[in-house]
Amino acid sequence: MSIPINPNTNQPIDNHRPSRKQREQHPNAKLSQQQVSEIRRLAAEGVNRKSLVVRFGVSKSTIGAIIKGNAWRG
Repeated sequence: MSIPINPNTNQPIDNHRPSRKQREQHPNAKLSQQQVSEIRRLAAEGVNRKSLVVRFGVSKSTIGAIIKGNAWRG
């Protein structure tokens, strides 16, 4: 059985991964896609994680996962 490939990205299609809209609308979601983009931008500009934790009200590990791309991929 072959895994379907997305023709736009040449990456395997993961049918179990929620869309961005689904992630934002999840009852436990604390951040929007816009906030995640801002976290990544601010981190790239050198803002420290503790400041991001205070500003966005999420844990240091969540900030780290967002910056590393382990959370809010895509």
